[in-house]
Amino acid sequence: MIVNITTRHIRLTAQLRNYVHKKVEKINKYLNRAVNTEVVLNIEKHLYVAEIFIQSGGEHIRAKEKAEDVYEAIDKVMDKVVKQLKKYKEKLKEHRKNKRSGRKSSVDSLEEKMRSLNVDLIPKRVKVESMSVEEALSLMDSSEDAFFIFMNSDTDEINMFFRKEQKKYEIIEFQI
Repeated sequence: MIVNITTRHIRLTAQLRNYVHKKVEKINKYLNRAVNTEVVLNIEKHLYVAEIFIQSGGEHIRAKEKAEDVYEAIDKVMDKVVKQLKKYKEKLKEHRKNKRSGRKSSVDSLEEKMRSLNVDLIPKRVKVESMSVEEALSLMDSSEDAFFIFMNSDTDEINMFFRKEQKKYEIIEFQI
């Protein structure tokens, strides 16, 4: 994080610089990208003014506060910035949540298509496990299902055994 401090009509002491850095470092937990921060401290009509400009990726945040004490002005402006960052972060979470919930699973859309064609569809979710062809064949023998899908540990590709007759199988190797 880059922090630039500019003062106008105020002497920047080491204590004031450290205080600003300490306060600004707290915003790191709200931002996950590199941040460029400008802090401007000024006096206007017997009041201290603290302004902060934050640039993080495409996001720009600006806040300004006045107080009778420079440290109080810094605290107020940082509270304002934290409030804005929390609101921004919540907005991002809500956007991601809506984006995810707006998607339909492939099974849902397939069910809708099958219903429109008056065909019954019974969805079956299958966990694809990595195993050898021999292990998959053994599991297929012990199962009554017409097919068995697995991740071929030799080729790292998805394969499927399909039962044609008793003890006769067809293996399907998917190409993606």
